[in-house]
Amino acid sequence: MEGVYGHNPLQDAVRVARAVATNQLAKFLPRTYVRVTGETGRGRESVSAAETARYFHTCVLEYMDVLSAPRDSLTTFWRGRSIVEYGPGDIPGTALLLIGLGAKSVLCADRFALVRFDEYQQRVIAELVTLLPDEASRDRLRACFREPGQFGSGLAAEPISYAVTPSGLVGRKGVADLVISRAVLEHVDDLPATFRDMAAVLVPGGVAIHKVDLKSHGLHRRNRLDFLTWPEQLWTLMFSGKGAPNRLRIDTYRREAPAAGLTVDSLAACERAQPEEVAQIRPHLAAPFRNLSDEDLACLSFWIVCRRA
Repeated sequence: MEGVYGHNPLQDAVRVARAVATNQLAKFLPRTYVRVTGETGRGRESVSAAETARYFHTCVLEYMDVLSAPRDSLTTFWRGRSIVEYGPGDIPGTALLLIGLGAKSVLCADRFALVRFDEYQQRVIAELVTLLPDEASRDRLRACFREPGQFGSGLAAEPISYAVTPSGLVGRKGVADLVISRAVLEHVDDLPATFRDMAAVLVPGGVAIHKVDLKSHGLHRRNRLDFLTWPEQLWTLMFSGKGAPNRLRIDTYRREAPAAGLTVDSLAACERAQPEEVAQIRPHLAAPFRNLSDEDLACLSFWIVCRRA
């Protein structure tokens, strides 16, 4: 099949050389890489501040949906919660909404220091304020900043804090009753370690809820699954430092969450590849993916809800 690894050697060789070079930059000069690439943690599409704000608001509502919390409990469901968010990106939009809705604290964990409060980010935050249901919640959001309501002044020390480490892990014990992320776990370098970190950071009975996006994030060519044809060692050389997809499939999440001491309450696919896509790519799969069932191979995104005993 044209475009799959090994079918256009010259084009693939150029792509490999470029990817390996930029991967070295990301690994050894991460701040430079973020500056050069304009990485935001949310992709690079040009969208309005209002659209970005609505995205964060939708995230909050969808977390509630997956946890079977009625949307009319928006002003009570989050009250008093201590939350950890993995991979918040350049705007702590979800965290700000959750504090506005009454959460006690949000600790944001990331590999890169992406957060900033430039003009665009300030416009997004101003839009977030309008999405909150009452003046009390809007005041709580404004109070997250060193100068309340001045979104360019930077975050106050509390109630939103950051843990930025090369691993993207929190490294703390028993500080959260809820852990969340959206389109983040597919980027982590060590998923078993991330699940162990998650189990450690949760209090007994605490819940972790994640939406995982198993698509290529723009790194496929013709078939949405053809990024699974690159040999594992070569993929690591090309992308391991960039936060690109780790390519782990749903079977790994099904296995590793319980191994870390978490009970999987639900694991539900949201999007699947077509059967013809799976059939087309199967003869070309790299070694780690050859024994996957068609059902697991077809899964392109899913929700996972875990609980610490």
